[in-house]
Amino acid sequence: MAKAGAITADEAAKFADRLPKVVDKKNINRFSGSKGYLLQLVKDKMVSELKFDPSEIDGGGLRIVTTFDYDDQMDAIAAIKQFRPEGAKELNQSLVSVEPGTGAVRAMYAGRDYLKNQFNWATNGTQPGSTFKPFAVIAALENGYSLNTKLNGNSPLYDDSGKMLTTNQGDSGGASFGNVSLTKATEKSINTAFVDLVQQMDDGPQKVLDAARQAGVPNGPLNEIKADGLPLVTPLGYVKVAPVDMANAYATIAAEGKRADWYVIQKVTDRQGATQYKHKVRTKQAIPEDVAADTIAAMQTVIRTGSGTNARTVCSATAGKTGTATAGETKTQHVSSSWFAGFTPKAATAVMYNRGKNGNADLEGYMLPAFFGGQIPAKTFQAYMNASLDPSDCGTFPPAANIKGDKGTVYVAPKPKPKKTKKPTPKPTRTTRPAPTTPAPTTPAPTTPAPPEPTTPVCTPDPLGPPCPDGETAD
Repeated sequence: MAKAGAITADEAAKFADRLPKVVDKKNINRFSGSKGYLLQLVKDKMVSELKFDPSEIDGGGLRIVTTFDYDDQMDAIAAIKQFRPEGAKELNQSLVSVEPGTGAVRAMYAGRDYLKNQFNWATNGTQPGSTFKPFAVIAALENGYSLNTKLNGNSPLYDDSGKMLTTNQGDSGGASFGNVSLTKATEKSINTAFVDLVQQMDDGPQKVLDAARQAGVPNGPLNEIKADGLPLVTPLGYVKVAPVDMANAYATIAAEGKRADWYVIQKVTDRQGATQYKHKVRTKQAIPEDVAADTIAAMQTVIRTGSGTNARTVCSATAGKTGTATAGETKTQHVSSSWFAGFTPKAATAVMYNRGKNGNADLEGYMLPAFFGGQIPAKTFQAYMNASLDPSDCGTFPPAANIKGDKGTVYVAPKPKPKKTKKPTPKPTRTTRPAPTTPAPTTPAPTTPAPPEPTTPVCTPDPLGPPCPDGETAD
């Protein structure tokens, strides 16, 4: 100003020491933390599905309304943080919640900080382990079997040639269960029983994948078929599935078989307020209602008395499935991921844990105290659902359809052996005063008469004899 002549040199000197301090510009990046994954996903969907130009998204003044619920999102973050093992920096976590009947994604946790790692664990696939088993239940019910079908739950399970097919692991505890029903196999997550199931079905592994497609798992991962055909362990979850796709597939079951594609963008308006896009919910009866009802019934036993009791929620109408996946060859297998997925009539949620940059490092010994899906993942599910659900508006599941199967053998529970009973031991009674008794009559012992007491002789007067002494007369 002095150089321009606006003020004098004296005025410039007077105010030079009064200039405000310059504050360094803060680097505010809205993509930091877990919300960055949501923002990037919305941008990607705007371009790939809705065909908006990137320049419109960044500077076109658009107003984009998403499906994410703020409170649900905060509940998801809180649940993840609550059960994250201390110091487990290599652990990757994901939680996705989808609304049954619409496909709206209400919450999504995909990673800790988008600025540090842009890989989205909610939309990328991970081995789901036994959370894939409900698709085998669907396949069986659609192909002539029932929840009462008899299955071989012994461990290990061998084929006719003596080759070992699989063993019971994970949440089942590795036990050998003998013959079980399909319901019991689901409740206890019995690997050998599910492998036996696909052996009984014609082209069983393919039917399991077909059921997963019906529920909403995309074709991409399901098309990864080995050259020598699908393995019998297909229902044990070796095919990678993204948590958002698993949550949506479970939402289909929860909606009594009605499938809707998952989505995150509800509405888009321009700077003038004109609507440029509005989502329309489209559903399809992808799974027969009776099949969905019986599948729900089997999955409810997991929560009530099975491998997923840690996932019980404020709503009694809760169903789900644990999952613990292994990868690698038989001798070098390691635990690759840990899952719990479940639903109520109002929300379907999938929780996934894995480890390492590629998500394939060993969880055993790292994810403490236990890596099984029925532990930390189930507890994470419970914490999120209890926080986000309205206990007064849980909804209800349909009653079991009890489909009658015409294939396989019906499982009949063995009659319990009668318990050996011991003769009852009389209980001790309080001590009481003995009742009075009458003594038995006895014969008196003979007695000796006592000698007579001495007496003074009596004198009888005799007129012819001497007189009696004085006072001794008998009269």
